[in-house]
Amino acid sequence: DLAITKTTALTIATPGGTVTFQAVATLSPAATGSLVNTATVAPAAGITDPAAGNNSEGDTDTLVPRADLAITKTTALTIATPGEPVTYTLTVTNLGPSNATGLTVLDTVPTTLQNPSWTCVASTGSSCAAGGSGNLNTTANLAAGGTLTYTLTATLAKTATGTLTNTASVTAPAGTTDPQAGNNSAAATLPIALRSFDLYTVVPCRLLDTRNAAGPFGGPALTSGVPRTFQATGSCGVPATAKAIAVNITVIAPPAAGFLRVYPDGDPIPNATTINFSAGQILSNNAILPLGPTGGIQVLSTLFPSGNAVHVAVDVMGYFD
Repeated sequence: DLAITKTTALTIATPGGTVTFQAVATLSPAATGSLVNTATVAPAAGITDPAAGNNSEGDTDTLVPRADLAITKTTALTIATPGEPVTYTLTVTNLGPSNATGLTVLDTVPTTLQNPSWTCVASTGSSCAAGGSGNLNTTANLAAGGTLTYTLTATLAKTATGTLTNTASVTAPAGTTDPQAGNNSAAATLPIALRSFDLYTVVPCRLLDTRNAAGPFGGPALTSGVPRTFQATGSCGVPATAKAIAVNITVIAPPAAGFLRVYPDGDPIPNATTINFSAGQILSNNAILPLGPTGGIQVLSTLFPSGNAVHVAVDVMGYFD
């Protein structure tokens, strides 16, 4: 009566003892589902086996793909310049042992990086979308030992300051275990250069005069303590891309002493004043006024005592872009 049992080794009964066979093989990196393996034993010719029902044994194991995915992010730049392109190289690798089918690569760029676009090149046996625009959020198939190379390019906003940090990540597909999550994200940080802007002169043009009829560039007079917004871009030849305007500001016969503060729309109120005046004066001052994100300025009057109002005129002489 020959008998066989099978776990990870193969055992065959022989008269008075056993013989053990060990079969070793490498599982394909592309294997999915279940691994089913069956071993059989048959008696030699002329020998009768009285119990053939135990001459075969199978083993079934559920496969759990395991892929150590990693990502790096680099740029050739050492400093980022506002208004100029920034290019990153993202390299995704699969250290195995299994293929990763349907992994996700994500790079949500900072708002200061405008109009991003990307391309991808896959190594042999792997695949990815050729490219796209906007934030990088795509799936791909990466063979064990393979690489995906993404090139992402965007333009740094002209208003960007400080530092630029951009982070990318890779995530294993559902059902695949990544044994090391610490290498699944990478960041690149660049200092942002201070940008110099060019001055473009215009024929002197009155942007606003609160003595005129009520309107977006006219009356009423500026009440003390109440800021008012005026749109600079789109008027007097100032384009939407302008970052500041060169102006002459005039206060006209205020009823009381005080000062004006003029600052980018959306910014907090500054401590510095733009022009200081006494009661009854007609007083002018030249200034360079940074513009807010949508091209506006805020004008805030402060008079003593409060509750008074002052008329103001602003003439544009140029803009910076």
